[in-house]
Order: sequence, then structure tokens, then C-alpha cells
Amino acid sequence: MSNIYIHETHTIYADNNELHLVSDSHHIVINIDTFMHDLPTIVSLCTKEHKKTNKELYKRLKQSLK
Repeated sequence: MSNIYIHETHTIYADNNELHLVSDSHHIVINIDTFMHDLPTIVSLCTKEHKKTNKELYKRLKQSLK
């Protein structure tokens, strides 16, 4: 199995029950029926990670002001 890292997408669209995520070097196609079942877990994981990242950033900014 190979890994694909997507830093950012420039196009997202849906067609024929598929979600398309397009970056400069990759085009990922996901079955929407499957994705909908995974979406609650994806949102939960992303929310937790985003909060953790923001907390670390806030700590660093606060330290730099001292």
C-alpha cells in the first residue's frame, strides 16, 4: 500500500456518487456511501487534532510575548 500526502486541494466536487479531491499532483476519488459512514469519525479526529494544534500555537505565542 502506498501513501499519498495532500497538503491542500484546489478542487473538490461530487459526481456519480463519488467525491473528488484534486491537488496539484493527485486526484483522489472516494465512494460517497462509504465516506458518509466514515465522516463522523473523520470530523471527530480532525476536530481533536485541530484543537491540539491551536493550543500548542497559542502556548508558543504566549511564550514569545514574555
